[in-house]
Amino acid sequence: MSRNIPSKTREGFTAEYSLPYKAYNRLASEPFIKVICETGFNAGHSTYGWLTSNPKTHVYSFDIGKHNYSKPIADYIASLFPGRFHITWGDSSETLPEFHRLHPDIKCDLIIIDGLHTYSASRDDFYNFMKMASSNNILIMDNYP
Repeated sequence: MSRNIPSKTREGFTAEYSLPYKAYNRLASEPFIKVICETGFNAGHSTYGWLTSNPKTHVYSFDIGKHNYSKPIADYIASLFPGRFHITWGDSSETLPEFHRLHPDIKCDLIIIDGLHTYSASRDDFYNFMKMASSNNILIMDNYP
């Protein structure tokens, strides 16, 4: 999807790295993975892979929305997987606690922290996601500082 975007205007994405992309999709296909939560949607490559890997998976993404391509791609993915993809735009240090307050019943089986890639943002996402984690969860911190 983002191969046509000049490299100066896009960040790296999972599909550029074959092994992690395959590992992400393999994890998503595990039968106990029903809810995937991530910070850092970017261009949606991981999200698309997860949704195609497991037809029962729901993905909740949280992204600051700083790239002009992120929102149109999110709309497209939502149209491909109605009711299974949900995105919240804004600073995850604010949107994660608010989401949890509004949806305390949503528990994340697979958690991917891949947002701002700073220590403080990763730490905040970690603590906020722990309140949303299922009792049997997997946590991945991508590009952790």
